[in-house]
Amino acid sequence: MPISPQRQLKSFHVTLTTVNKMSHLIEEYEKSLGVKKSYPVVNKHFFPTNSDDYIVICNQQNVPSKIYAHFLMAVDLIKSLCRERGIKIYQIGSDPKEFVNGVDRMFTNLTFKQQAYIISKAKVFVGTDSVLSQYASSQKVPLVNLYGNVYSSITTGAWSKNKVDIEPKWNVKPSFNQIDPNSSINTIMPEEVAEAILKFIDKKAQLNFSTKRIGKSFYDQNLIDVIPTSYVDLQIFEGKTLLLRLDLGLDESAFYNYCQRHKCAIVVEDNIIPLAKLQPVANNISKIIIKITNLNEKIDVRYFKALKKLNIEHQIMIEDESIISDARLEYFDQNVVLYTPHKSIPDGVSLDACFFTFKKVVEGSDVYESKAHWKNKQLSVDKQTKILDTPEYWEDLEYYYIYEQNKDS
Repeated sequence: MPISPQRQLKSFHVTLTTVNKMSHLIEEYEKSLGVKKSYPVVNKHFFPTNSDDYIVICNQQNVPSKIYAHFLMAVDLIKSLCRERGIKIYQIGSDPKEFVNGVDRMFTNLTFKQQAYIISKAKVFVGTDSVLSQYASSQKVPLVNLYGNVYSSITTGAWSKNKVDIEPKWNVKPSFNQIDPNSSINTIMPEEVAEAILKFIDKKAQLNFSTKRIGKSFYDQNLIDVIPTSYVDLQIFEGKTLLLRLDLGLDESAFYNYCQRHKCAIVVEDNIIPLAKLQPVANNISKIIIKITNLNEKIDVRYFKALKKLNIEHQIMIEDESIISDARLEYFDQNVVLYTPHKSIPDGVSLDACFFTFKKVVEGSDVYESKAHWKNKQLSVDKQTKILDTPEYWEDLEYYYIYEQNKDS
């Protein structure tokens, strides 16, 4: 006998409900093994923390689908309030690459027993679901748990109700895998994490922050645009690759100073740098981007071969779509790309929005938040930098973190 559409729909609804409320792993172990769970016993080892009031963040990166990219912003949102209340923000981990800028201290290479001691004394434990979050739960430490590849019902803290579980906006369902092609965990906005932490620190505290857009390259902290019209060695250059924008300005003496003292990439427009001038500084140049706006003068193929011998990567960049086919035919052996930057304000962003970026624009000793701010000579003076609704500004949209705040706050 055929099943009616109503019964099919009801059955489908029950299945979905069941899937979203899967049993906890520990409950499954109890059923399978015929045992009951008990509190874990760990012989904690003392480790000095220099403070009795602190929260602990764990930014483990051994499982790709659980890597949360926005801890930096979440810490930034709670840092001033924690400082006002004398609360430190500590991090535990094993790899320096896990370090979250803004924490007061990172404890590395601790034994599990030392980690257990630090966690047991914390005001809040924050991290992705792991053995450490389960241990925090067993110690009745307030818990903020983030999920990247499973439903929270499967691995939520099993021993405590004093917790906030934050799931992503799943694309149908979790990946249940070490790799999540959708990077679902990063749909959790940092203000969600910050607000969850504040619930355990100060219930009256409120955030005035709403994320509008996070660029794909926002967390790339290794690149700075430098317009080489004069040479100044700034502290922000340390450990960075300087993108020398010869298309925006050039003083040869300044150019060579930057190339001699820093790792650089170079952008030129409708021009090339003579090989004799490149050779003395070639070891510090990783890449040359040649922007071409017309095909009137062809670059000799021998120039590209010479760059290859100098171990300098090169790329031809075309912004005019009408000449891209001819350019690829003209330079068929070269890496020719069509550059189509953003030119206008994206949907969902108002003109009152502000932004953060790590990709600064530098000329001499002056530091700007974007190419548009450089063009308008608006220096970086305030943490709250307003967006500029110009085509030059939107070119670097993928490097921006755009947010809004209530005007009345």
